Amino acid sequence: MDIVRYHTTTGHTSALIVERGRKWMKIIPMESHAVRIRRVRLSEERNMSPLTYKGKPYPVRRAVKHFKHHAENFGITKTAHRALRGASK
Repeated sequence: MDIVRYHTTTGHTSALIVERGRKWMKIIPMESHAVRIRRVRLSEERNMSPLTYKGKPYPVRRAVKHFKHHAENFGITKTAHRALRGASK
C-alpha cells in the first residue's frame, strides 16, 4: 500500500492505494465527505506522486490513523473500513 498525493479536478488530496488491477486501481482519497473506496483507471497514476514525511516515504500507519480520525467525523463505508483495518497491520 502506498500513500500518494493525487491531483484531481478539484485540487490536490492525499490517497491510499488499496489495490492495483490490470485496468483499474482502488484508492481511498481524503475528501471532504465520507471515507470510501473509489475506482480509478490506471492511467490516472500520472496524476499521482509519492507522499513524503521528513524526506522518507509517508508511513502507512500514520496515514491510516488520519483516515480513521476523518472517518469519525464524516463516516466510512464498510469496504473502506475493512481496507483500512488490513492496511494498519
